[in-house]
Amino acid sequence: MEVTVEDVKNILNLNNITKYPEENIPSLIENEYNKLLGLLNISLEPVSHNYTLYNQNNRTKFILPLSNITNIDEVSINLITLTETEYNCNLENGIIILNKTPLYPIETFTVKYTTQIPENYAENVLKPLLLDMITYKAIPETQRGVSSLKEGDVSVNYDTNNSLATTITNRINSIKLELNNHQAMIL
Repeated sequence: MEVTVEDVKNILNLNNITKYPEENIPSLIENEYNKLLGLLNISLEPVSHNYTLYNQNNRTKFILPLSNITNIDEVSINLITLTETEYNCNLENGIIILNKTPLYPIETFTVKYTTQIPENYAENVLKPLLLDMITYKAIPETQRGVSSLKEGDVSVNYDTNNSLATTITNRINSIKLELNNHQAMIL
């Protein structure tokens, strides 16, 4: 997922933010990018994981606790690495099925695997959110949280339920929930 200075200039212009210094845009992108990844507790780079289950006896089906699996690096039982012909793997659902029931108790079942947020998810879900976060940060602080204005005897109150800040917060919470729901349950 790449957000360029031109992307930001375009989105700021669309939102009538014309006085934000162009030389500050690269640091704004970097700061909000890092903030978004931190809030969601994700990385857009591949991440390696080790997953171990203990005392599994005669189980032959295992579901990994994370989604977006890109590769199974190693599967082992009792510290003995299995060949790829000894198990089947469904990467999409994070399921590993042993081709036959082990003749000995499974004291440890370990999988080393890699996950990564899909590029289309980053482009279609995370990038628009990041651009909104950048837009919000570029809005002058005095204009961000305005909920009412008063001019002489006239007072106008605004519904802040649809404010950009509320929308961003709701989208972040929704994505967190979605990412947590993708984590598989152990059978």
